[in-house]
Amino acid sequence: MEENKNSVGKSALVSGTLLGIVLVIYSLMMYFLNQTGNKYVGWLSFVIMIAGIVYLQIQYRDKELKGTMPYGKAFGFAILMVLVASVITTVFTYLLFAVIDPGLVDKLLAVAEEQLTRRGMTGDQIEMAMKVSRKMMSPPLMAVFGLIGNMFWGTIISLITSAITKKEPTPFGE
Repeated sequence: MEENKNSVGKSALVSGTLLGIVLVIYSLMMYFLNQTGNKYVGWLSFVIMIAGIVYLQIQYRDKELKGTMPYGKAFGFAILMVLVASVITTVFTYLLFAVIDPGLVDKLLAVAEEQLTRRGMTGDQIEMAMKVSRKMMSPPLMAVFGLIGNMFWGTIISLITSAITKKEPTPFGE
């Protein structure tokens, strides 16, 4: 019994690390393919996150909990896992924009400026929008907003996936 209590944190740490590494590898692939600013790439990242959470919850349920997992335990495990993955991806995001490629922010801002021009905004409107964007796209702020965003969406995803992956024990046993 004591082993099971300790395994939630350890399993969430291992699973969250795995999920975080997968998301970092995906981000690196998109970076090397010059797709970092592509919005569809961001959506695919969500799909990977959802699939990873579901898969890892099922693995935890079937391997650690012997096939049953109440909703609360599923949600708690998922939240811890998302927290670990979010910290890993946040550190990576900061390193990417501050150390690996400090010029990436300027590239993304140029793409944003081009999109605003195509939308037909005036020069003053574009200038004002770019001024705000430049402030918001500093590596530290991007890391903080990334962590908050990942935790928010991870919580929403975990609420849903926990309802899907939960498995209550049968009243009469097997």
